[in-house]
Amino acid sequence: MATVLAIPATRAATFAAMSAALTGFKPDFIAPPVDPNQLHAHLLHHIDELAGTTSVDQLLAQFTVLQAHGQTSQQIADVMLGISPSSHAPAAQLAQSIVKLWYLGSWYPPGSTSAFDGNVVSSQAYVGGLAWRAMQAHAMGDSPFKFGDWTSAPPSLAEFGADVPEHKS
Repeated sequence: MATVLAIPATRAATFAAMSAALTGFKPDFIAPPVDPNQLHAHLLHHIDELAGTTSVDQLLAQFTVLQAHGQTSQQIADVMLGISPSSHAPAAQLAQSIVKLWYLGSWYPPGSTSAFDGNVVSSQAYVGGLAWRAMQAHAMGDSPFKFGDWTSAPPSLAEFGADVPEHKS
């Protein structure tokens, strides 16, 4: 992913903020201030190619409107994912595909219900998948931890980037 992607910074930032709302992860985890891999821009580039820039821009516009109306991240996710109110609209299906991509590193076409329709978009997307963070784990063969780290308790979900309240002991 060393290739510089020609995605406007404001569009990438809006995509990162929308992704944070949809996935339940902190915005600064989705798009860290210092991020040589630019995973959010990389995924946006793939989504543009796979779903079409027009569809993605419509979804980003929907997010911007919901955010401007003061909706919480959970409320935004509920509407955009077609949870409340219930919807099977193309925009909701695209949002669901984006969540799957963030968590699994695989693109499932909008509306797909098959576990076998997914295609890994890149090794970086797979390794950076949020499912690993949600499980407090890492992809096989890729770990930011040192040897013997299993002897101590795993970091909290909040330390893994999940947007959850800190648990105080």
